[in-house]
Amino acid sequence: MTLHAEEEMNDDNLTIYDIEQSILNGEIIERQKDRITAESKYRIRGVTTDGVEIEIITKLSLSGKLVIITVDLSENECRDVACNVSTRVLETAHLITGDV
Repeated sequence: MTLHAEEEMNDDNLTIYDIEQSILNGEIIERQKDRITAESKYRIRGVTTDGVEIEIITKLSLSGKLVIITVDLSENECRDVACNVSTRVLETAHLITGDV
C-alpha cells in the first residue's frame, strides 16, 4: 500500500479490512495501461465491512504483489455536492504513477 493510499484510507475512516473486503468482493470497473511502463492499473469498486461503497486503484508489482495506489469513497457515498470521486481517484493515480 502506498503512503498516499494509507493517508486516504485514514481520511475516510477506513481500515485495511475494509480495503481487503472491497477487493475480494468487488469488481474491476476499469483497466488502464501505463503508456510509459506498460504496467496495468485496475480500478475496483467494492463494499466495505460496513456496507460503504469505495473505489480502489491497484496495480501488480514486478514481484507479482498487489499494490494499492489509492482509495476513496465512491460517487454513491460522497456527501459533498462538488465531489467527483472517479475523476479525483483517476487523477491521483495518474499523478502517483506518472501516467499523464
